[in-house]
This record gives sequence, C-alpha cells and structure tokens, in this order.
Amino acid sequence: SGSGVLLKQRIPEVALFHGCTLEAWYHNVNGLITLKANPSIPAFLQQLGTTSLGPSAPASILRFESSLGKSREGIPTQSLVAQVLSLQKTGELLERVALEETPTLESGNLSGLWTLQSYVEPRYGIRILSLYSCDAQLEERSDIFS
Repeated sequence: SGSGVLLKQRIPEVALFHGCTLEAWYHNVNGLITLKANPSIPAFLQQLGTTSLGPSAPASILRFESSLGKSREGIPTQSLVAQVLSLQKTGELLERVALEETPTLESGNLSGLWTLQSYVEPRYGIRILSLYSCDAQLEERSDIFS
C-alpha cells in the first residue's frame, strides 16, 4: 500500500492489546512496517512459532505497565516492565486472553494496554538496545546500550 517506514534491520512482529482485545498487529512486509489486516490471536501465535527454536526457547517480549511496585527492589508503581517469554509461556498467555480471562502476573495484571513483540535474535553477535519510555507526567526518556 506504500504506507510504512523502510528500515534495513530485522523487524519484529508486534501485537498491541487492550485487556483481552487484540487491537493491532504490526509486521514487516518487504522491509516496511505495516498494519496487518484482520489480526487474530491464533495467527499471531502461529507466526511466533515459525521463528522460535522450540517450546522453551525465547519467543516473545511482553511489555506492560506494572500496577504493583516493589519499592524495596527499586521498582516504582506504574513502571513499564519487559519480560522475555518462551513459546510455551506465550501460548499459555494467549490462550487465557483468547478465553477473555485477564491474565494476572506477579507484577500486576494485563487489564490495560500491553504488547507482545516477537523475539528476534541479534545478527553477528551484535547487541544494541534502544529503550524509549514516557511516564505519567509525559516525561520522555531514550537510552541506547550496546
């Protein structure tokens, strides 16, 4: 369709959820980030399975806002949390979502906005992490690590 951003890097699949509803699925088509038409939870899980190295290998990265801060560990309430999930754990999570059961995690539940991103192995042993966040006061922060 010509609408997208052209990048010369490996692009993960990203699903955006609101509670138990899959709102959007962004994916790579010939180097362009595009919105997938008619996204579904089974199709997203199937896509993750095609790139995974097995049920216990990393398959996705879950990102959500924690409602349970752990002040002794330095994690304030309403922090953004990222967790790497295996294909098996991703399947269990999406199975609960498909049954419209709001998943509850150790650091909160997924009743608000949350994302699942496919896990993409870095090429050539290069590891670069770019982290962007925006807090409740709309203060933005961007960090790059290598």
